[in-house]
Amino acid sequence: MRVVSFTGSTEVGREIMATAADRVVRPLLWGVVALAAVQLILFPLSAESLADKSLSLRNSVLYVAGTVPALVVLPLLLALLVQKNIPGITFFRSAFYTPVVASIVVVGLIWVWLLDDRGLVNSLLTAGAVAVASAS
Repeated sequence: MRVVSFTGSTEVGREIMATAADRVVRPLLWGVVALAAVQLILFPLSAESLADKSLSLRNSVLYVAGTVPALVVLPLLLALLVQKNIPGITFFRSAFYTPVVASIVVVGLIWVWLLDDRGLVNSLLTAGAVAVASAS
Protein backbone atom coordinates (compact mmCIF):
# COMPACT_ATOMS: atom_id res chain seq x y z
CA MET A 1 0.00 0.00 0.00
CA ARG A 2 1.34 3.38 -0.95
CA VAL A 3 0.63 6.49 1.09
CA VAL A 4 1.13 9.87 -0.48
CA SER A 5 1.51 12.86 1.77
CA PHE A 6 2.20 16.51 1.12
CA THR A 7 5.07 17.92 3.16
CA GLY A 8 5.50 21.26 1.45
CA SER A 9 6.49 24.47 3.08
CA THR A 10 4.07 26.75 4.86
CA GLU A 11 4.44 29.31 2.09
CA VAL A 12 3.00 26.84 -0.39
CA GLY A 13 0.07 26.15 1.94
CA ARG A 14 -0.54 29.85 2.39
CA GLU A 15 -0.40 30.35 -1.37
CA ILE A 16 -2.95 27.59 -1.93
CA MET A 17 -5.29 29.06 0.68
CA ALA A 18 -4.87 32.58 -0.73
CA THR A 19 -5.64 31.31 -4.23
CA ALA A 20 -8.75 29.52 -2.95
CA ALA A 21 -9.83 32.70 -1.15
CA ASP A 22 -9.25 34.79 -4.28
CA ARG A 23 -11.09 32.43 -6.60
CA VAL A 24 -13.95 31.23 -4.40
CA VAL A 25 -14.58 33.18 -1.24
CA ARG A 26 -14.11 36.77 -2.41
CA PRO A 27 -16.39 36.48 -5.49
CA LEU A 28 -19.00 34.81 -3.32
CA LEU A 29 -18.82 37.59 -0.74
CA TRP A 30 -18.99 40.27 -3.42
CA GLY A 31 -22.02 38.52 -4.87
CA VAL A 32 -23.75 38.58 -1.49
CA VAL A 33 -22.86 42.26 -1.00
CA ALA A 34 -24.08 43.13 -4.49
CA LEU A 35 -27.33 41.23 -3.95
CA ALA A 36 -27.90 43.03 -0.65
CA ALA A 37 -27.24 46.39 -2.30
CA VAL A 38 -29.66 45.65 -5.13
CA GLN A 39 -32.25 44.51 -2.62
CA LEU A 40 -31.88 47.72 -0.62
CA ILE A 41 -32.20 49.81 -3.78
CA LEU A 42 -35.25 47.97 -5.07
CA PHE A 43 -36.90 47.37 -1.70
CA PRO A 44 -35.92 50.11 0.76
CA LEU A 45 -36.24 49.30 4.44
CA SER A 46 -39.30 50.56 6.20
CA ALA A 47 -40.83 49.95 9.61
CA GLU A 48 -43.22 47.38 8.13
CA SER A 49 -40.47 45.45 6.34
CA LEU A 50 -38.33 45.42 9.49
CA ALA A 51 -41.30 44.07 11.45
CA ASP A 52 -41.84 41.40 8.79
CA LYS A 53 -38.16 40.44 8.89
CA SER A 54 -38.14 40.23 12.67
CA LEU A 55 -41.28 38.07 12.56
CA SER A 56 -39.64 35.82 9.97
CA LEU A 57 -36.48 35.56 12.05
CA ARG A 58 -38.50 34.74 15.19
CA ASN A 59 -40.48 32.06 13.33
CA SER A 60 -37.28 30.54 11.94
CA VAL A 61 -35.63 30.43 15.36
CA LEU A 62 -38.73 28.84 16.91
CA TYR A 63 -38.89 26.27 14.11
CA VAL A 64 -35.22 25.32 14.50
CA ALA A 65 -35.50 25.24 18.31
CA GLY A 66 -38.48 22.90 18.04
CA THR A 67 -37.43 20.57 15.27
CA VAL A 68 -33.67 20.06 15.65
CA PRO A 69 -33.76 18.70 19.22
CA ALA A 70 -36.72 16.50 18.35
CA LEU A 71 -34.94 15.16 15.27
CA VAL A 72 -31.87 14.33 17.36
CA VAL A 73 -33.45 12.99 20.55
CA LEU A 74 -36.35 10.99 19.05
CA PRO A 75 -34.21 8.78 16.77
CA LEU A 76 -31.78 8.22 19.64
CA LEU A 77 -34.61 7.08 21.91
CA LEU A 78 -36.01 4.82 19.20
CA ALA A 79 -32.59 3.25 18.65
CA LEU A 80 -32.27 2.61 22.38
CA LEU A 81 -35.79 1.14 22.47
CA VAL A 82 -35.00 -1.29 19.65
CA GLN A 83 -32.12 -2.69 21.76
CA LYS A 84 -34.29 -3.42 24.82
CA ASN A 85 -35.80 -6.81 25.60
CA ILE A 86 -39.30 -5.91 26.74
CA PRO A 87 -42.68 -7.54 26.00
CA GLY A 88 -43.96 -6.65 22.52
CA ILE A 89 -40.57 -5.52 21.24
CA THR A 90 -40.74 -7.98 18.33
CA PHE A 91 -43.83 -6.22 16.98
CA PHE A 92 -42.16 -2.83 17.47
CA ARG A 93 -39.00 -3.95 15.67
CA SER A 94 -40.97 -5.30 12.73
CA ALA A 95 -43.03 -2.09 12.53
CA PHE A 96 -39.86 -0.03 12.87
CA TYR A 97 -37.98 -1.80 10.05
CA THR A 98 -40.93 -2.37 7.69
CA PRO A 99 -40.45 0.90 5.73
CA VAL A 100 -36.79 0.05 5.08
CA VAL A 101 -37.53 -3.48 3.93
CA ALA A 102 -40.60 -2.42 1.94
CA SER A 103 -38.66 0.16 -0.05
CA ILE A 104 -35.99 -2.42 -0.94
CA VAL A 105 -38.69 -4.89 -2.03
CA VAL A 106 -40.47 -2.26 -4.12
CA VAL A 107 -37.25 -1.27 -5.88
CA GLY A 108 -36.51 -4.93 -6.58
CA LEU A 109 -39.99 -5.48 -8.02
CA ILE A 110 -39.65 -2.42 -10.24
CA TRP A 111 -36.34 -3.72 -11.63
CA VAL A 112 -37.88 -7.16 -12.23
CA TRP A 113 -40.77 -5.51 -14.07
CA LEU A 114 -38.41 -3.36 -16.17
CA LEU A 115 -36.07 -6.21 -17.12
CA ASP A 116 -38.67 -8.97 -17.63
CA ASP A 117 -38.94 -10.63 -21.04
CA ARG A 118 -42.15 -8.65 -21.62
CA GLY A 119 -40.92 -5.67 -19.56
CA LEU A 120 -40.39 -2.09 -20.57
CA VAL A 121 -36.66 -2.32 -21.39
CA ASN A 122 -36.98 -5.40 -23.60
CA SER A 123 -40.10 -3.97 -25.26
CA LEU A 124 -38.23 -0.78 -26.12
CA LEU A 125 -35.20 -2.73 -27.33
CA THR A 126 -37.38 -4.98 -29.45
CA ALA A 127 -39.23 -1.99 -30.92
CA GLY A 128 -35.92 -0.28 -31.62
CA ALA A 129 -34.53 -3.42 -33.29
CA VAL A 130 -37.65 -3.66 -35.46
CA ALA A 131 -37.35 0.00 -36.37
CA VAL A 132 -33.64 -0.39 -37.22
CA ALA A 133 -34.31 -3.56 -39.25
CA SER A 134 -37.13 -1.94 -41.20
CA ALA A 135 -35.05 1.18 -41.87
CA SER A 136 -32.19 -0.79 -43.42
